[in-house]
Amino acid sequence: MALNLKQRFTVAFSLLFSIVLGGVLILVFALYAKFRHEDFQSRLEDQLETDVKLFVDVNKADSSLVDLVERDAISHLVNEGIYIFNDNLKLQYTINNRFPNAVWEPSDLVKLKQTGALSKRKKRHDIYGMKYVSGNNVYYAIIEAEDIDGNEKLEYLKYILFASYVLGVISVWLLSYYLSRQSLRPFDVLRRKIQNYSDQNLKTRLPISKRKDEIDGFATAFNLMMDRIDLAYSKQKEFTGNASHELRTPLTRITARIANLREEQKLSPELDAELLDISEEAYQMADMVSSLLLLSKITNTEKIKSLPVIRVDELLFYCMNEKGELYEDLRFNFDISSEAEGDNFEINGDESLLRIAVLNIIKNAYLYSDNKEVSILLKREKDRVIVEFTNSGKNPDILDLNDLFRTFTRAENSSGISGTGIGLSIVKRVIDYHQGEASFTIPYPSYNRITLRFNAHK
Repeated sequence: MALNLKQRFTVAFSLLFSIVLGGVLILVFALYAKFRHEDFQSRLEDQLETDVKLFVDVNKADSSLVDLVERDAISHLVNEGIYIFNDNLKLQYTINNRFPNAVWEPSDLVKLKQTGALSKRKKRHDIYGMKYVSGNNVYYAIIEAEDIDGNEKLEYLKYILFASYVLGVISVWLLSYYLSRQSLRPFDVLRRKIQNYSDQNLKTRLPISKRKDEIDGFATAFNLMMDRIDLAYSKQKEFTGNASHELRTPLTRITARIANLREEQKLSPELDAELLDISEEAYQMADMVSSLLLLSKITNTEKIKSLPVIRVDELLFYCMNEKGELYEDLRFNFDISSEAEGDNFEINGDESLLRIAVLNIIKNAYLYSDNKEVSILLKREKDRVIVEFTNSGKNPDILDLNDLFRTFTRAENSSGISGTGIGLSIVKRVIDYHQGEASFTIPYPSYNRITLRFNAHK
């Protein structure tokens, strides 16, 4: 699963901190362990040197005297054992009588004779060895003892450092995630604003703060890009509108002259049929030009904050009457459904634009119907006014039915039916302009439905 920018920042920073903190704490533990070992080795060295001198130099001190000194020593060592050997590595003297349970090994004694010094740790015991020369005699001495106090402190430090590491890592993970969210929140704001851009609000610009940071730089660059896009888009729509307006005049003249020619001249049936086909083609072209002009006006119109209140039921009655007069075989099945009595069907909208959208839907439903019947259901659900247009006929073969609202898109079920592929795109533009929703669905096999949803007037 891909991580977003906040998650990548959190993971990268937290992992880096965890590694660095772990390394620092391990170094602290290692340095303290080394300090404890060296400090205890120094104590062992002093103790061993004192005991060897008592045994070797002070007239071969009696073992009871050495043991007495050991017991009365201020720096008494725990589990202490001292072993003194001659040059042939024969044991000469032991203190505390612990030789059978000694921790050191014979190899340590061999190493001591070779190097003259020994310093090591085995299990929980520290071991120190030294070479001592007295006159012509050479002695090798080994002392071992357990640093109870130092080991306890080292163990306690280990737990403290581990707890500090866990607490520090958790804190940094949470803190880095919080800081990343706070730092990147302006980007989320910009992303949401950018997602709301459409051809109806191209003049909206991103806010610029006074921080002069990377986010402000991004917003400034984006606003400059939108200025260029808005200028190019306006020129394109202006050209489309002007071209469509200029094309309407000659097309109107062509259709009028064809109509006059058919009425005034006595034409053969073949020529009259040919002129009728030409007239229908000219009407279809004029309809396409009118549709393009309407699209240009819709996309160039600023969103109106306060649209007048209109009744959707009255709008539907008007459109049904108009299309009923145009198509004599068109039949309507109209029904109203609401959640409670007295519900009204008022919305804020531009009545002329909504009439064009509804007339286009009724025309499409009539042309694609196999029985020339259009069912219209008007209903109110909470704060939404919904209109459903249903007709029986062949279903479109497009996988994504929303593609039918794209300009010049026609499915295979439109074969043999005149049209430009602009009607539903006009419907979509008009409904979007009113902040509504338009959808195409197939409720049952061989049935098609277009649903319009509007925000009810409050």
